[in-house]
Amino acid sequence: MIIEKKIELNINDFFPKQIGHEIVFFDIETSGLSSKASEIFIGGVVSYAENQFLLQQYFSENSINEYHLLSYISDLFSTKKYIVTYNGINFDIPFYIKRCEKFGILNNLENKIFIDLYYFFKPHIKKLALDNMKQQTLEEHFKISRLDELNGEDIIKLLTAYRISPKKTYEELMLEHNKYDVINMFHLFNHFINIESKTFVKSEMMNYRLYFIEKYRIYPNRNLLKMKIKTFSEFNHDIIINAFMYKIYWYKQLGKIEIEFIFNETTDSNGEIFKYINLKDYNLDYSSKKVIIFKNNVPINQNIINLINLLIQKI
Repeated sequence: MIIEKKIELNINDFFPKQIGHEIVFFDIETSGLSSKASEIFIGGVVSYAENQFLLQQYFSENSINEYHLLSYISDLFSTKKYIVTYNGINFDIPFYIKRCEKFGILNNLENKIFIDLYYFFKPHIKKLALDNMKQQTLEEHFKISRLDELNGEDIIKLLTAYRISPKKTYEELMLEHNKYDVINMFHLFNHFINIESKTFVKSEMMNYRLYFIEKYRIYPNRNLLKMKIKTFSEFNHDIIINAFMYKIYWYKQLGKIEIEFIFNETTDSNGEIFKYINLKDYNLDYSSKKVIIFKNNVPINQNIINLINLLIQKI
C-alpha cells in the first residue's frame, strides 16, 4: 500500500531551488533490530514533487509486500542526491541495504551524500542542554509538534497485533508515528541551519553551500593547514586548483572539499598565538589585510569559511 500526502513544508532560503529538489528525508519502521531476521514494514520519505514537498509512506501489510516497498524506495533514491536521516548511518541505511540484498534489489545509494542529523546536532548537546540525543528530545527542545507518543517497542507490538488482526486503527497509529519521524526531521534540519548560521556560506550564482568543517590538521613546521569541509553543491564535475599559496580539491560525488593553506604565525605581547593569512598573498586584496584563522590553536570557523568562499568565487 502506498499512501501519499501533500504537505506544506519550506526549507528556508539556505538552499538554491535545485538542491532542495534533490533532497529526500528518509525513515523506516522495522519489525525488529536485526536486518537478517526482521523486515521493513513502513518506509517514510519527504521529497520535492509536483511543485511541493510530498510525504510518501510505503506500508507493507504483510511480509510478502516488503519487496515492493523496497522497490519503491529504491526508485525514489535513484532520482535524488542527498539522503537525510536521523541516526540513519547506524540503523536505517544499513538495514535498508541488507534488506535490498536479501531480495536482490538495487539500493541506488551509489554516489549519494548522506546527511545524518544525529551527528549534526551531537556537538551541540551541551549548548542545547539536552538530556539525550533522541529525536523526540530534540523535537521537544525546539517545540516541534508531535501528536503520537509511541516508541519503537510500541510499534513492534502494534505490528504483531496488526498481522494477527489487521485493524485500521493499528495501521493508522503506526503510520502516524512514522509520519512525525520523517516530517520532524525536515523541521530539525531547519533548526540546525539556524544554529550554525554563522558558519554557513551560500552562493546563488554558483549553487553551493559550505556547511561543516569536518576535520583539520596543522603542520607547524611547514606553516600548512589542511582541512576537509562538507558541502552542498550542484557542480557536475570535480574542481581541482593548485595555486602557489593554496590547493583546493572539490569532489562532487563526496560532497566534500579538501583544502590546504599556507599561513603565517605571530605571538602578541600577551603571549597569544595567532595564525593568519595575508589576503594580498592570495590575490584577494591589494591591501595587506590579514585574516586570523586560528587563535591559540583554536580555529576561527567563520573566518576560515569566509576565506574559502572568497577563493571559490575566483573559480
